[in-house]
Amino acid sequence: MKIGVDSWFALPLQVAQPGYPHIVEIDYPTDVQQTLGISIYEPGSRRAVVDVGLTTSADNVAENPGVATYRLTFWPKSTTPILVLADQDSNRVAMVGAVRVLAGPDRLGSPEAQLPAEGRLLAAYLTTPLFPELFSATSDVDPQSGRKLRDWVTFFDGAKRLIQVLRYRGYNGAVIPVLADGGSLYPSRVLEPTPLYDDGVFFATAQDPMQKDVLEMLLRMFDSEGLRLVPSIKFTGTLPILEAKRRLGGNSSINLVNTAGKRWRPQPGSFGVGTHYNPLDQDVQAAMRAVVSELSRRCASHASFAGVAIQLDPLSYATFPGPDWGSDDATLIRFMASQTESNSKQLSEQQLRQEWLAWRADRLADMYHEMIENLRRDVPRAKLYLLGSQLLDTPQVKNASAATRAPDGLTASSTLLSFGINVERIREKGVVFLSPRQKGPVLSSQVDLDQAWGAEYARLFGQHAESETGSLLHYPIQVFDVTTLAGKLPIKGVAQTTRTRVGETGALRRRGLAQGLAALDSQAIFDGAWQTPGDDRLWRDNMAIYRQLPEMKFETISPPVGSKTQPVVARRGVRGSKVFFYLVNDSPHPVVTKIGFAGRPTLKLKSLSTTNLPRFVMTERGPTLPLTLRPYEIVGIEASEPNARIVRWETEVDQLVLRTQRQNLLRLKQ
Repeated sequence: MKIGVDSWFALPLQVAQPGYPHIVEIDYPTDVQQTLGISIYEPGSRRAVVDVGLTTSADNVAENPGVATYRLTFWPKSTTPILVLADQDSNRVAMVGAVRVLAGPDRLGSPEAQLPAEGRLLAAYLTTPLFPELFSATSDVDPQSGRKLRDWVTFFDGAKRLIQVLRYRGYNGAVIPVLADGGSLYPSRVLEPTPLYDDGVFFATAQDPMQKDVLEMLLRMFDSEGLRLVPSIKFTGTLPILEAKRRLGGNSSINLVNTAGKRWRPQPGSFGVGTHYNPLDQDVQAAMRAVVSELSRRCASHASFAGVAIQLDPLSYATFPGPDWGSDDATLIRFMASQTESNSKQLSEQQLRQEWLAWRADRLADMYHEMIENLRRDVPRAKLYLLGSQLLDTPQVKNASAATRAPDGLTASSTLLSFGINVERIREKGVVFLSPRQKGPVLSSQVDLDQAWGAEYARLFGQHAESETGSLLHYPIQVFDVTTLAGKLPIKGVAQTTRTRVGETGALRRRGLAQGLAALDSQAIFDGAWQTPGDDRLWRDNMAIYRQLPEMKFETISPPVGSKTQPVVARRGVRGSKVFFYLVNDSPHPVVTKIGFAGRPTLKLKSLSTTNLPRFVMTERGPTLPLTLRPYEIVGIEASEPNARIVRWETEVDQLVLRTQRQNLLRLKQ
């Protein structure tokens, strides 16, 4: 079935048992470029209770051209939900095949064998504290106002369903916002959160008179399931201690001021943004450190607690809105004093500006260093993660990249520095700054910065003496106009827009995980497309291999001089008496590679996936393991001998692929 450009198709679903997990299966062609929005509406709900999407791009590899199946898990609230399929590509029609609804069991199961609790962190990356709404968790109705409000059952049901999906999809952890937009999921002595996310205080029955400690509930549930939890915070709300000092008027440096002397004010329509303090001010930094310390102490006794993540956003005071901010008199005096001490020569205006940007970034790095030191005192095993993908998903960055088209003068370092971020400086004390990999479809008017800055990302976020590596697979939210739904669905007041996080399918679904290993040896990967199913066996094998790799830095194996090894990357790691290897095909094409091992004659290799390894082939140069790696495939190996090593390998790429690549290069040069 074809769905016309900017059109939609609605299909009523028949559900016998609301409240239990169901799976919607949607067949689609693998070799047709399209972007399809998938929404599920419930009677009486203005907005979709499920809002996801899939894309098959021109670069998608149809390894087996034909029909694939997208499987969406949801918990229906009624017997008559409505599925809406919408074409979200203004240049192409969408194509789908059969649609099926499968009633699931009482509880989703885990399809793979039980994996060890230790290993690398593959976490679902949530962007809203309202996780219960992602799974249509039950809510209670206030008898006086008629409003649907969130009680303990709402959050408990939501957490149970989240854990089921994590297990079902193969993740061993989650990143969940617990402080954002002025609201929180835990009571606090250093905050005064609004009831934005915990609105149970509005029950006329006073059944929830105090704020619920949803964070504590999540930690206990993750403890029992052997999962890892990373609470994330976004500094956009007011802090009581700073507001008190503002009222007293003793420290004007708390306020964020630009070079024109104008104080920062939230833009109209900036949801949940209360203020933007000056992060260079010492009182502001102390208040921010107190928030992180309180959070870590609350979580310290839980085995599931894996660290704290801080969202870096231009609208938050964890960074700056741009290069001109932080210029109040007191801060400028501190900056000029530092220049007098370090520079005796006269600087040009441009040189002084660069010194200013570097000084700002150094002061923020010092703050994050103090945060991680405090965190390690409370919980030695915990980590401080910085999530900077929102900095690159801003209008100023998108407009700048669109203007340059080939961003030679626009680098990741200079862009982040304009927000007050020096990645290399921050990582000096062990802060884990995740590489912000932008995924999903790129508009024709924009530059694919993930591709343009790939080499710089490897340098900035790659292996570091003091810090672990990690990748954040960020899929920007796309807003689509669905005003034509109004009056067509049996629902009053349907919202005019949808906010869809479109995930990749096929081989491209595996790309983020493969690139995170190949480029960075990532010890943690946060996946923003966790709701997009990767149902093929190879995707599940990649996830299982990644989770079994020890959470340590692996040694990159250098091939012998003259060997043709690209695009395969090989690494080795030793943990106690165990030796691990992994190989990654970091390309959209299948390759054949032959791996030569050195070790005792009794050497045996064990696969870390459900796919068995082929037998050794004995050659005159020693035992050789022949492998065929599909696009973005990972092979994980555990060796039986502690002295096992890879001493050589050769990779062959199909000649047709090479000819196609040469033709593409020639076209680019013309």
